[in-house]
Amino acid sequence: IRNLEESVKIPLLKQSLTAIFSQYGTIIDLVAKKNLKAKGQAFVVFDSPQAAEQAIKEVQAFPLFDK
Repeated sequence: IRNLEESVKIPLLKQSLTAIFSQYGTIIDLVAKKNLKAKGQAFVVFDSPQAAEQAIKEVQAFPLFDK
C-alpha cells in the first residue's frame, strides 16, 4: 500500500488497515514502519493469492485518513 498519511501513528494505522483488509481473507502479516525508506507505505500479506487480488481490486483508490 502506498501514499498513506505519514502523520498517523503506526498502531492506529495497523489497526485501521487490519479492519479494512481482514474482510478479504486471513491476514498473515501487516508491516508498517516509520523509517525514511518505508514512510507512507504498508505491506499486507494474505494467506491466499485470491484474497490479495480481490483486496487490490476493491480497495484501489480507497481514501484513508483523507489521503
